[in-house]
Amino acid sequence: MMHPETQSLTETEMNYLYQFCRKHYIRYYDVQVELVDHLANATEALMQERPELSFTAAVDTVYAGFGKTGFRKIIAAKEEALEQQHKLYYRNTFRSYFTISRILMMVCAFALIWSLHRFTEGHTVLRASVLLGVAGAALLYEIGLPIYLYYAYKRPKQELISRQVHRPYYYYLTIFCYPELKFVLNYFWDHERYLYLAEHYFILIGLFCMLGVLLQLVHQEVSKKIYRKAFEDYPLAYA
Repeated sequence: MMHPETQSLTETEMNYLYQFCRKHYIRYYDVQVELVDHLANATEALMQERPELSFTAAVDTVYAGFGKTGFRKIIAAKEEALEQQHKLYYRNTFRSYFTISRILMMVCAFALIWSLHRFTEGHTVLRASVLLGVAGAALLYEIGLPIYLYYAYKRPKQELISRQVHRPYYYYLTIFCYPELKFVLNYFWDHERYLYLAEHYFILIGLFCMLGVLLQLVHQEVSKKIYRKAFEDYPLAYA
């Protein structure tokens, strides 16, 4: 990064570099900051080597060095680095749930599901009603939490690529939500199918509910971490 005490470009020239990035379809503020820093250093070095060049001509020359793809490779590299970083966040956070205390909590949750299964044995309608409540509550949490997180944290005034969430997470969540959603929909569209599923798949659907909620808890912690890091690294994006 260029240090302010060694920076010789004027504020007008720095603003020109930001406009230059936006002109070349760099909409993410955090990517703009990195590119402007690189362009400023490279432009200054080039102008020292070739004093006859104007500032804008030097910027164009530096940009030409990126080749035909321009800034696209930098965007792709940034996205790849962030994806790997967010994957690491999810893996580490998921693993953190396998401490003794949290494992005991999951065992207790499964024991509760098993108890409800045994308590409702032989009472198909009661079992279906209990399972509807469990699946419905899990679905509300799994679907409602992302909506809550979207509004809970202050959104930046400028778009940040570093706030993009690791997308495969949503695919995993869909896998665990599907049995719950199918069960709840069957209640309204196919009552006989609903009773059959309740009678034969209580434990299985209960486990999917547990795993879906677990994924959402992990997502909540990772979202907080991503938000805090983005806010600390790029406070001007929120100003």
